Parts: sequence; C-alpha cells; structure tokens
Amino acid sequence: MQKTTLKAIRAFSPCSGGWRTLTRSLNPDGLDLDLETEITYLQILESNGLEDAIWSLRTAPLLAVEFSTACAERGFGIFEAKYPDDSRPRKAVEAAKNYLECSNTAAAARAEAAAEAARAACARARAAARAAEAAAAEAAANAVCAARAAAAAARAAARAEAAELEFQKAEFIRIVSR
Repeated sequence: MQKTTLKAIRAFSPCSGGWRTLTRSLNPDGLDLDLETEITYLQILESNGLEDAIWSLRTAPLLAVEFSTACAERGFGIFEAKYPDDSRPRKAVEAAKNYLECSNTAAAARAEAAAEAARAACARARAAARAAEAAAAEAAANAVCAARAAAAAARAAARAEAAELEFQKAEFIRIVSR
C-alpha cells in the first residue's frame, strides 16, 4: 500500500480546507498530529475525495507520472482525431513510461523534454476544444434541431465525465494499492 506523510503533503502547501478535512479525519479529537505520521493515499481518497487524492500524488513523483500517463492515454483518440500528424502527446507518454522503467538522468531529461512537448500539445488541444465549443454554440443558436443535439451531447458529455472520473478513481486505487 502506497503511503505519504503529513509533512510531505504540507511541503506542497495544501489548501486550508483540504488540510483541515484530512487532519480532522485522521484525528477527530483535535489533538496535535505528528507530521511524520504515515497515511495511505486511500485514506486521503476516503477523507477528501478524488481531486485532493490526485493532488496528493505530488508527494510521490513516480506515482504521479504513472497516474498521469494512464489518464493521458485515454485522450489520445480525441487529440489524434483533431491532430493526426501530431505525435507529441504519445511520445511524451512513451518517454514518461521509459522514465518509470529506467528512472535515470537521461530518461529524466527525455521525459522533461517530452513533458514540454505535451504541454504545447495540450494548449493546442484546448484551443481546438474552445473552437469546437464555439461552433456548437453557434449551431445551437441557429436551429431547434441543433439545440436538441446539444442537449444530447451534454448528456453524453456528463456520462463521459462520470465514466472518466470512475476510471480515474479506479486507476488511482490500483496505483496506490500496491
């Protein structure tokens, strides 16, 4: 079972609400907690929810890389449909996986370069998403049929978001439960 410490979490300046929720769940009596106290990432998931649990992975960079690559791979189809000739996200994930396998300085340098490429690709993907959103909004304004389609798309997006959150939670649990 993967663990971290309160000290490691505190080093990343958690938000006050998340910190309070976590420390109260660990110590409902309000006594002073030892910052060297080890806690599992599953405890963080249970007390604070998925968003804070994912945030806490910054205390374990290799776990964070593993989780990030698993999530990034799920977006390849969407990105590659829009940018079929842009292989940077796939190369970034490959470099990250190599880093996990090798964890040496050369792999780390390649992973950092690939991460920079992925950030650039991410910016392009966001721009594409904004453009698609604007086009969908214009189409919806022009026809009732488009409004019905947008409603159906919104329902599909909500289902997709729920499915993605379930995937992330399952992947998080898989990674930190070793």
